[in-house]
Amino acid sequence: MARIAGINIPNHQHADVALTAIYGIGHARAEAICKAAGVIGTRKMKDLSDAEVDRLREAVDDGLGHRPDRRARVPGRANP
Repeated sequence: MARIAGINIPNHQHADVALTAIYGIGHARAEAICKAAGVIGTRKMKDLSDAEVDRLREAVDDGLGHRPDRRARVPGRANP
């Protein structure tokens, strides 16, 4: 199981769908990340090489996805 941005990415899903498990990444952004990383989004995560997973990780870390600072903090409400 790959770990990107502190999230375990499901192996049984296609790459572009699996990336949506990361907070702040929707389907359109996941497709853009796959394209920027040079990874075919319809391939299953378990079928990707370590180099391809590393390229996805770098694309997410370079600002194409994952924005934990954008998660709302609301006073008086339990926030994770």
